[in-house]
Amino acid sequence: MKRTFLAILIALIAVLLLVAAGAYLFPLGKAPLGIQGWAPLPVACVNYSCATFAELGGEKRYADTGGRTDLDILTALVGRRMDGIIASRAGIKVTREEVRQAIDASRRILAETRGTADIFEKIYGANEGRTERYFRDAILREKIVATSAEREAGADAIKVRVLSPFVRWNAGEKAAVMRRPYPMLAGDGEMGY
Repeated sequence: MKRTFLAILIALIAVLLLVAAGAYLFPLGKAPLGIQGWAPLPVACVNYSCATFAELGGEKRYADTGGRTDLDILTALVGRRMDGIIASRAGIKVTREEVRQAIDASRRILAETRGTADIFEKIYGANEGRTERYFRDAILREKIVATSAEREAGADAIKVRVLSPFVRWNAGEKAAVMRRPYPMLAGDGEMGY
């Protein structure tokens, strides 16, 4: 009884490992059973902070893509993680009050210039959490640039690894780029969600 249970458990773990490993053999979002969306598999790691396929899919669904490709969205995800590491090394913080002030100022300016109060929601969307994250990231990036923290915090020492045979990280451009063409891709840089 115990041996049978143990054999079944080992077989199940082996199958799950094979399926998870196989997820990396497909372009982003194209793995069978949608495993890249529900399994917590990393798509890119910045030092020890990893972005998952699920995060990438969520960004793709909720972002106003406006012509942005999967590579652009992956670049933004990695960039946010890099900014977080640089900010923590340099001791830069963004308070909730700063974010609230920026959102309120934006609302006020848009209402005054456009003449309507709901223009802010049309531009930034109704999701308050995403709007706050967008403003927080923008303020953090602004502080990093203003204090030259990137250079001082050793941004060159930050290691980025993209865990896909089809995409690589170009450190010079600080962007995700296609490694080689793949026939299943929907278009230039589009990985078909």
